[in-house]
Amino acid sequence: MEMMDDFATGPRRPNTVVVLVLMVLAALTFSYLAAYALPNTLEAYDMIGSLPVSGDPRPHWMALTFAGLLGVMVLAAGMARVFSSLQLRGIDRTGEE
Repeated sequence: MEMMDDFATGPRRPNTVVVLVLMVLAALTFSYLAAYALPNTLEAYDMIGSLPVSGDPRPHWMALTFAGLLGVMVLAAGMARVFSSLQLRGIDRTGEE
């Protein structure tokens, strides 16, 4: 019977804070992989030269990748929200006719 009550009320909206934390964690994970894991792997297989010990560029790469990925995710989320509201308005207009 509880399942029917959950179905009748519809799906719960995701918590905004949880979504933002997941976006930050995803951006951190991918930026770490791009800045540290990928160059280390390429260096291990002699596909690139060794990275300089002094003035390591990887923290800078990670910061730039993190900011870029997070920016793209926020823009994509904003666009999805705008398009969703436009579609819902169109559905409402159709229902009113």
